[in-house]
Amino acid sequence: MENVIEARGIYKAYTLANTEVPILRGIDLSVGKGEIVALMGPSGSGKSTLLGILGGLDLPTSGRILIDGIDITKLPENKLAEIRGKKIGFVFQAYNLVPTLTAIENINLPSYFVKGNKKDPSELIEIVGLGHRKNNKPSEMSGGEQQRVAIARALINNPKILFGDEPTGNLDSKTETKILNLFQRLRNEFGTTIFLVTHSDEVAKIADRIIYIRDGKIREVSTHGSHL
Repeated sequence: MENVIEARGIYKAYTLANTEVPILRGIDLSVGKGEIVALMGPSGSGKSTLLGILGGLDLPTSGRILIDGIDITKLPENKLAEIRGKKIGFVFQAYNLVPTLTAIENINLPSYFVKGNKKDPSELIEIVGLGHRKNNKPSEMSGGEQQRVAIARALINNPKILFGDEPTGNLDSKTETKILNLFQRLRNEFGTTIFLVTHSDEVAKIADRIIYIRDGKIREVSTHGSHL
């Protein structure tokens, strides 16, 4: 399987009151094309920090991150932003939609900042089942609908990788199921690689692999057979 994410020797520390506080302590992992991976662990274990580093939102103190074969730890910020825009989509628990824009306008927003192959926003809003909501603003939609708009927005620039940080954390169980079915559809139909930080056992059930992190180290990796 072709790897689209490779992390080697990832160490991350912050300095607080002249004291170095390690967050990640030597992380090695690979994620293959079209794989769904769930990252689980207790609060404070380093999950969101690792996701941010893998997605190029933050840089490690030391170590290397390769996205689609490109070492992003060596890139200047303008090139790193280009990689994020073209190859990576992000979905966060808080949705982060622009309140003054309609659903279709929110979906299309990232396409103005990145050149290259784009998906049709009208097609994406149908894929997430919200064609009837395309002219609604976030305040006129439920939490689940807003999250589906956020997922469609993350896909507008045709990314190879979708990162989600607790993407179903604010949703009821019925809506969570709809979002998880959508993630599986994206992988099955488009070959999207999906990396999810989660506390939810239901999210973990759709993953090909579950990576458990504690105290900044990978402690266990389990494999599901349903997609292998």
